[in-house]
Amino acid sequence: MKNSNNNTISSRYKIGLNDEGPHTNKTYIMREWWYYNAIFNHPKSELKNWFTLLSISSNLHSDSIKLLLHDDKNKNYGGLYDKPKGETQAKGPGVNVNFDKCNIKGIYPKWNLHFENTGLDNKEIVADLEYKATKHPIWLLRNTGHNISTSRYGYYFIMNCDVEGKITIDNTKYDVKGTGYYDHTWSPIYKKKDKTLDSKIKKFKIDVYVWDWIFFHLENGWNIFIGKIHFGKRNLFSSLMPGTLNIVSKENDMMESYFFPITYKNFQKTSNPNLKIPKEINIKSMKINPLNKNPIKGPLFLDLNYKTENIKEFLFGDPPQWGIWDSSGKVLGRIRGFRKEIELKGLGIMEYTNNVKF
Repeated sequence: MKNSNNNTISSRYKIGLNDEGPHTNKTYIMREWWYYNAIFNHPKSELKNWFTLLSISSNLHSDSIKLLLHDDKNKNYGGLYDKPKGETQAKGPGVNVNFDKCNIKGIYPKWNLHFENTGLDNKEIVADLEYKATKHPIWLLRNTGHNISTSRYGYYFIMNCDVEGKITIDNTKYDVKGTGYYDHTWSPIYKKKDKTLDSKIKKFKIDVYVWDWIFFHLENGWNIFIGKIHFGKRNLFSSLMPGTLNIVSKENDMMESYFFPITYKNFQKTSNPNLKIPKEINIKSMKINPLNKNPIKGPLFLDLNYKTENIKEFLFGDPPQWGIWDSSGKVLGRIRGFRKEIELKGLGIMEYTNNVKF
């Protein structure tokens, strides 16, 4: 695997030590998180086909960790744990982030994670995992970090990591191994000198409205990342707005699309009577712009169907105004090109958010 600092690699596929570390500047209060997930799909792995989601974040008025397990029988364990602002401690260069007893340390292409929720939940979980990237990082659209610690916005992700380690559930240890994903994101929330925010907004502020975040791992070794932000409300128009859809093959070929409709089907109720969430989504892309080599010749057509089977709900506000629903489930579909069609099958994770006021 080529080093990420190799000058022959486009800047879109490079991250520097300051990109991996925390980002602060004199103008804005920043929101930042380091997020990892994995599916334990290795033949010799225990907890076979379980998913884990792990993140440390720094927000407006609080900091949080996410330590979540989705099993293969429609049950989940762990949650999202908030503490007062300042609990997340991060320093660079590289990744060196701490929250209570949880920490992430390392630099591309390898990171070590220790997460635990001891004392925070009735089911105790400890995760000790090593992530090793087997693909280059990808910046969302373009490199906006520029390896500057005062950068105001950045989002890069790594589609394929080898993951192995141990998961401990109520003092029982399991050896796990599989495929992982990692991303690091930061963005401004509001200006430090802004005095116009009223007390209600200061208590509870959603700065990016609602979004769809999806990761699929397919049986043929392909990984797919899909992200779309809905500025304002979910409707037909917002579903047709641009987003990002990236497919990375087992051979490290990449295909990409910015325009793809997302259709939501078979809605179900949530704990908030004003909010429903889809049990099924369909994603179509009529044209995928090939970058590097392309495993399918000619114009491409992608059709994917994802069904949620394991949902964890997080509601925020008093009364609840906004929610996150983390799900895992199965994905089926196909990709077609000139005289060639590939059936797609695998497992996926989706983060679906919504806001009551919309």
